[in-house]
Amino acid sequence: MKFTPEVIAALAILRKNAENDFERHRLDVLERDLTAPPQVEVIDDNHQRFNGVTYLKNNKSGHFSRHICIHRAVWAYFNDEIPDGKFNIHHIDLNPNNNAPHNLQLLTQADHRRLHNALLRTKGIEKICPICKKTFYTHERKVTCCSLSCGRKLFWQKKKAKKN
Repeated sequence: MKFTPEVIAALAILRKNAENDFERHRLDVLERDLTAPPQVEVIDDNHQRFNGVTYLKNNKSGHFSRHICIHRAVWAYFNDEIPDGKFNIHHIDLNPNNNAPHNLQLLTQADHRRLHNALLRTKGIEKICPICKKTFYTHERKVTCCSLSCGRKLFWQKKKAKKN
């Protein structure tokens, strides 16, 4: 197979760029202080880096994740592995952007839910579900129903009302 001079020039540029990237990465690794524990590095509002891995912010949960969430990786690095079962890592200051080791706490899933429900009762907005008439608390003004199933029922009620 014969390549045109333009293709050969483009391949040479790609190879040079790859060599530069590799050299830059090698220097980054050599310059790291391996005696100090890794810190959570905030790159921007949507990216954080820990222990050489970059994590992307999940817009739904607000947590930073890759294969696992960054707060779980930080906890596992500075403490023991997270035990099997239903355990959550709780942000003590309630800020999912603050993944410092001293701000993380291991809780069972039930304790974590109980803690957040208690916090919602003290700091949240009290509302009454239009479907089941149950009282619930939320941080969001847009939330109108206590659960996903009630939300679906309300959606279909509104859709039927528009047709009529």
